[in-house]
Amino acid sequence: MEDFLDCVKTRKRPICDVEIGSSSVKACHLMNFAYYYGANAKWNPEKNRFVSGGNAKWLTRDRYTKGWEV
Repeated sequence: MEDFLDCVKTRKRPICDVEIGSSSVKACHLMNFAYYYGANAKWNPEKNRFVSGGNAKWLTRDRYTKGWEV
């Protein structure tokens, strides 16, 4: 929290900036995809796309829990 507030004041980059956070989240989502769907996929981190064996639509939902609709 202190680092965040210092960065707001000084306009410097935080210890963990958006690029690091984004990479970490993608790794977790890809792991979940492989685990839950038994997928053997290849991911291109430079293009942020599946090279093979994956479907980007798995992150979207057709139905939401009541009260959580977009």
